This record gives sequence, structure tokens and C-alpha cells, in this order.
Amino acid sequence: MCDIGKILYYAFIGEFVVPSKYYFVAPGGINRELQKLIYSPMRFKRVFIETWDKYCAEKIYKGKKIPLVDHLLKIINGFDFATVETY
Repeated sequence: MCDIGKILYYAFIGEFVVPSKYYFVAPGGINRELQKLIYSPMRFKRVFIETWDKYCAEKIYKGKKIPLVDHLLKIINGFDFATVETY
């Protein structure tokens, strides 16, 4: 989840554009819980927001905590989690 958090954070600060598609490339496959989230985009978004502090806040930028401020939350809410797929 941190990988998606990084992309959305860097879109928030203006360094990236939110992608129209996002692929997890995992030759050995992804874990079962992530697979279930990918198949349920609305749940994925909810869990992503709920677990921001655990998976993203301190892992995006070493030595800095990234709080889930309103504008960043707006970008996350605007992201279409249905565009996340595995490859």
C-alpha cells in the first residue's frame, strides 16, 4: 500500500500526476489480502485511508511523518482504486 501512498503523496506535492492505471508487478504473486482489496475498490479505498498511519505516514519519506491532511485526502478520495490491477 505504501507504493500507492507514495504516488498519491507526490501528486499531492505536485511532482507526479495521478496515474490513470496502476499495476502491481509481482512475478510471485501478491498476498491474499491485497488481492481481495484489488477486487473491491471501495473497500480498498476505505482500508487505505484507515491504515494510512500504519503503512504510509512514516514510510514515504524517511525521517518525516506525512499526515493525512485534507488536500491529500481529497487526492486519495479522487483516485479510482478500480484502476489498480496486478500483472
